[in-house]
Amino acid sequence: MTGPGAFDGGVLANGGFEAGALDLWAANGSAGLALGSDDKASGACSVHVTGRKAAGDGPIQSVAGAITAGGTYDVSAKVFVETVWTGTPDAANDLMDFSADDISMKEETVVQTHPSGDAAAAKAVGTSNPLMDYQYGADPWAMVYDGRVYEYMTGDGSHIDDDGHVVRAYETDGSGNVKDNSYGRIQTIDVISSADMVNWRNEGAIKVAGTHGAATWASNSWAPAAAHRTIDGKEKFFLYFANSAGGIGVLTSDSPTGPWNDPIGEPLVSSATPGTSGVVWMFDPAVLVDDDGSAYLYFGGGVPSTNGTSSAEQTDHPKSSRVIRLGDDMVSTVGSAATIDAPAVFEDSGINKIGDTYYYSYCTNFSHSATIDGHSIPTGTIAYMTSKDPMGPFTYQGTILANPGTFFGAGGNNHHAMFEFQDQWYITYHSQTVQTALVEGGSLDTEHGYRSTQIDRLSIGADGTIGQATGTYQGVAQVGTLDPYGEVSAATIAWDSGIQDAYQASSGVRVAPQDADDPTGTQVLANVDDGEWTALAGVAFGTTGASTVSASVLPRAGGTVKVRLDAPDGDVVGTLTVPAGGGTSWTTVSADLARTVTGTHDVFFTFVGGADDHLFDVGSWTFTKAAAPATGPVIDAASVSAGGVVSGTRAFQVDLGVRRRTCRTRTWS
Repeated sequence: MTGPGAFDGGVLANGGFEAGALDLWAANGSAGLALGSDDKASGACSVHVTGRKAAGDGPIQSVAGAITAGGTYDVSAKVFVETVWTGTPDAANDLMDFSADDISMKEETVVQTHPSGDAAAAKAVGTSNPLMDYQYGADPWAMVYDGRVYEYMTGDGSHIDDDGHVVRAYETDGSGNVKDNSYGRIQTIDVISSADMVNWRNEGAIKVAGTHGAATWASNSWAPAAAHRTIDGKEKFFLYFANSAGGIGVLTSDSPTGPWNDPIGEPLVSSATPGTSGVVWMFDPAVLVDDDGSAYLYFGGGVPSTNGTSSAEQTDHPKSSRVIRLGDDMVSTVGSAATIDAPAVFEDSGINKIGDTYYYSYCTNFSHSATIDGHSIPTGTIAYMTSKDPMGPFTYQGTILANPGTFFGAGGNNHHAMFEFQDQWYITYHSQTVQTALVEGGSLDTEHGYRSTQIDRLSIGADGTIGQATGTYQGVAQVGTLDPYGEVSAATIAWDSGIQDAYQASSGVRVAPQDADDPTGTQVLANVDDGEWTALAGVAFGTTGASTVSASVLPRAGGTVKVRLDAPDGDVVGTLTVPAGGGTSWTTVSADLARTVTGTHDVFFTFVGGADDHLFDVGSWTFTKAAAPATGPVIDAASVSAGGVVSGTRAFQVDLGVRRRTCRTRTWS
């Protein structure tokens, strides 16, 4: 046990002091260091520490460049104590001397306690909820634009790393075990869109907060709200978000999917905004652009307290919601915010105009009286009020949607938005259905507050009252069909084979940016593995039908794509072969279909390859129409007068629309 390298100090050099010197070790503070051999733990030497005047005085070694960000390390040392603690250290009365040996700092291999499990996909084939079951997304806001519904969601389980890349990962403790969602790391907003309410295209993650976000002044990005408006003849898009509960920010773009920028470099609404005194939580924005072009922002929430205790009046009438008019530029405010006295308000502002009536909706708190002003109001429920003026006052009307725990078991907070699409009203909200599927399948130890977005139908009565909505797995019916003859992004998914670990890339279906530095750029189906599949709903091939299929792919280990109809194990109508490659160059693979596919079908892409291999990535799918059948003139018969005889050859003239031809035929009687 002598000589260099006799003791493994991990990332620490000379941890056993066997180099015969104090190589790479230095003294911190007033400590004196000397190489010794009397009190060694192993080998020939140890370090003797004397002259300490502060608790931090002792041997130090820099580990800069030797450790991995986010890694878990075990630090240990063997210490021989010579003297006892003697009180307050000074020049005459030092802290204890000691000897140290076998100092190590080793990276741990983190083993999460939850098993791999066997979770079924959270969204069954033929159903519509949750909208995504391969990643989380919370606090949804729906914006309808140009024939599509855009859903903007808090990026549950996402953060931006030091290199500026979006990382999807649970919050974990020091041992790598999943812990409850604190929402404190969320700096992104996820966007998906659909033209038919079932096939949802992943548009990527918006980097909002932090050093690498568009709004560098913000630490978090929660609860988005989006709107569009024509300004100076150009359509502009506006995304409002909460910086935790400390203020409302705004981003702008020329597209509903970005890129986004911060036009003002500071909060749009904060505690300095006139009329916000009494707002407990400055968050959860909602935005309305009225018929006359005027715009309004709704925000706030929380239950006030006095000396840490909330009275019945404070829980029943928190008066913590506000509305303020926006400037014509949509990135400034006008005047003072007005108070909305929403009974039992907790969070989650929503706003809609139906006819000439303004509907303010919100989530109730969990500590209010059962009956308020004669109204029976449940806890954690979406309620609504109405007014003839966007600034109020608003009058309480009733409830819309019970807490998600009523329908799906796992409760938690409630967050919603109402919207109209193709003459039907809907409510979008979040639940914990993906997380529940993982728990039930043994892939996660318990619920940790990670949420997923859903949509269900909403009914508006002739008198303007809103009916009670029901949260379901079935969700909504497809509106229209999907055209397969244009390029269809592989990040468009109706159903898929599901996941086992929400953010372990090899454990299920993944969508990721093609360019890691551009999270809102082109999205691809990433890290495809054997046994996984994705599907498109209601694909309309028409009467002519499709004869070939192709895919844009990034080959890795290589494998095949089986194109099936109507079920994951349905008839195989085509097989795409993807060669092995280095994952550096995109290419297109094509195949003839086994038969011309006509009509409307659900289409399933099932992936086959080595069980432990990352097979390939997929950028898009394209079907090609079959050639139209050849057509020409048909002569069914020749007219013969009574008693006449047809024999030999008769000549007919046929107009082909281009030039005349003489066609000959022969008929025997």
